[in-house]
Amino acid sequence: MNNQYWNSTAIIVTWDDYGGFYDHVAPPQIDKYGLGFGVPAIIISPYAKAGYIDHTQ
Repeated sequence: MNNQYWNSTAIIVTWDDYGGFYDHVAPPQIDKYGLGFGVPAIIISPYAKAGYIDHTQ
């Protein structure tokens, strides 16, 4: 964060974490064949809200 490029940086980290018994929210029903999936992500940026968690589906 002590760099000349920090003001134009956005780091997005995603990983494969397809559901399971530990999920706190059931995945959305996407069609007649089954459920959708969630993609967890972390965004690191000077424009990201500190401590903000978005629960939008």
